[in-house]
Amino acid sequence: MKRTLIVVLLISTLLFACSSPPPTISADIVQTAIAQTQAADPTSTLSSSPTARPADSLIPQATPEFRPVRLNVATIIANLKPLFSIAKVLGLAHLENGQLRVTIEVPGGIQGDYYALVGKEKFDCMLLAEYPDYIYCNGNSPKPDQYVIVKLFEQGAEEAVFESRIGIPP
Repeated sequence: MKRTLIVVLLISTLLFACSSPPPTISADIVQTAIAQTQAADPTSTLSSSPTARPADSLIPQATPEFRPVRLNVATIIANLKPLFSIAKVLGLAHLENGQLRVTIEVPGGIQGDYYALVGKEKFDCMLLAEYPDYIYCNGNSPKPDQYVIVKLFEQGAEEAVFESRIGIPP
């Protein structure tokens, strides 16, 4: 296998070394080509009638000035609302005080006051202005090594805006 590769490499190198370089274009050739192009008679046509030339008065004498034109274009500003339908639990973490933190990602940003139920435990939730698409809920951890339902509620509402099943880590 190695011998075949080496032989192919040597043959390729020899072929490349033996090939002639591409011809260089000299200035004389370029000048000749330009002279031939200029020597062609642009007025000779196949028709017997001469080509009409525009009157000199139709040719503009001055270049028009460029002036920017202000257009009133409406800018559409997206009114983002929380998209709970595609929200997801981003992570779980045990805190030093023994509590569990559940981080939920809600595309579109989230505002207001929320709480969560993790299993049967009520979790307090907080928002950070630096991360508007995330909500952080802390509370007493349910028993480890089991699956529980996480429900997110807006304060004062009885219907959950988000629901998911998570596994409680050991």
